[in-house]
This record gives sequence, C-alpha cells and structure tokens, in this order.
Amino acid sequence: MAYKAFISYSHALDTKLASSLQSCLHRFARPWYRLRSMRVFRDKTSLAANPGLWPSLEQALGESEWLLILASPQSAGSHWVQQEIGWWLTNRSSSRLLIVLTDGELAWDENRTLDYFTTPLLQ
Repeated sequence: MAYKAFISYSHALDTKLASSLQSCLHRFARPWYRLRSMRVFRDKTSLAANPGLWPSLEQALGESEWLLILASPQSAGSHWVQQEIGWWLTNRSSSRLLIVLTDGELAWDENRTLDYFTTPLLQ
C-alpha cells in the first residue's frame, strides 16, 4: 500500500485539524533517518471547484490501509466524505475505518451502512 491512511474530512470545518493530524502521524514513531514514519493522504484542494478529482481520490483510497474520518455534522453533509465512506465500505473492511469525532454527536448503526448512498452515515 502506498499510504498508511487516507484522511476524509470537511474542508469547511476541519482543514486545520486534518493538517495537524497528518503532521502528527508523519512524526509518530519516526526513525531519525526517515523524513516521515508513514505516508498519509490528505486532499488539500477544494473538491467543490473540481469534481474531476474523484479518480485520483479513488486511486488514493485504493492504495490506503486505513480510512480516518473526521466526523462532524459538516462532514456528514459532505457529498465527498459520503462518497469516500461509500467507496471504503464497498471495497474494504469497516474494521480498517477509524472515526475521529470533531463536532456534534456520533450515532453508529451497523444496519445503516448499507444505506450510505441515500442517507449520511454520520449525524
């Protein structure tokens, strides 16, 4: 795998936190002779401005071991976050999905994971 993790988040709310998380993961248990301890994918562009980025996001998801979701009401309402979660649940195991609650309340319902295209998973 090219990436240890893929960070999915609301650009409107959690850009600074996503950047900090990525930076911390790069430094976590880093040997002195390496630039970073692991590769972490975080999209730094505005997806609303360029929906043609999905193929590169899909490729990065496919090359990632873990999906880290920064969960908030804003990310729950994000088409892109929902699309990334949907891809992950279709192609990977939910046991490789980590949820970081950044705002709001989290209610996980295993039965709703099958319904991710029509309703947000995170509320």
